Amino acid sequence: MQLRDIVCHPYLKREEELLGVIYKLRMAAAEQVADVMGISKKYVQMLKSDLNKEGEMILTHYQRRRGARRLPFSKEYTLGPRMYALGPAAKSTIEAIVGHPIYFKKHTGKQQVHYYGLNDILVRTLKQVIEDESRDDELEARVTAWERLQWLNTQETAIVIEQAWAPLLEKDTAKEQKETRKDLIHPDARLLIDGRPFWIEYDDGSERLRSPEEEPDYSLTTIEDKMGRYLFSLTPIQNKDPVVWVTPSPIRRDNMRDLWEEICCSQPHEDVPNMYFFTPGEEQSILLDSQSELSVTY
Repeated sequence: MQLRDIVCHPYLKREEELLGVIYKLRMAAAEQVADVMGISKKYVQMLKSDLNKEGEMILTHYQRRRGARRLPFSKEYTLGPRMYALGPAAKSTIEAIVGHPIYFKKHTGKQQVHYYGLNDILVRTLKQVIEDESRDDELEARVTAWERLQWLNTQETAIVIEQAWAPLLEKDTAKEQKETRKDLIHPDARLLIDGRPFWIEYDDGSERLRSPEEEPDYSLTTIEDKMGRYLFSLTPIQNKDPVVWVTPSPIRRDNMRDLWEEICCSQPHEDVPNMYFFTPGEEQSILLDSQSELSVTY
């Protein structure tokens, strides 16, 4: 069951839909959940309050300090928004919704900035698709928008890639299969619009970015390492879906683009997936324009 199946489900109560949306987004601000569900922020807060009367259904994480990585937050926030995540009491409800057992782990709140920035890509895209429908009936426009749009979280993207790898691993031992799967990339999200697929990466500046002049240090987890894992994961399965990176800093965006160009120079051109780098909002130029990919450069 995907996010759009939960949002468009004909029989779920609003409280169940709220839990399902938070489960799929992992962690989200009230206004982001409201935009996804098509209701008001006040209504989301009321639903949360009602749910928590039955137990620890939804946890609230606060932004405790102001720092450079608060960049994606709206200007209305002094520190950042309250971010919602599932509580342990919600596990059985989610399992009833999706129809299978789920693994539950409490979020620590350390990835607030990451999830806020990632969810905003979805919200911006959804709003634009709804606006493009240009219908008098907003509900009808929203339903049509969700028919055009799919959003998979990082667990779901991992399944997509692992399933594509399955035929390649058939002759390997169980140990070899486990080692290979460990090295496969887990994109932050996968977005499909009108059937056009994109891998989505949101960069909040927390991972080290090597400058083109530096020597690689493969002992560190870096943006370069992540790019290499994309090459390792997508090339053997012949997946050429574009990878869209979004980061709040224009300087970091340009440095990431330069690093990718350096990596591309050492690879056969036909083996290299297209990667594009944007600041928040710029990504709409490629996501919503079916011709834009032909003109955007690295």
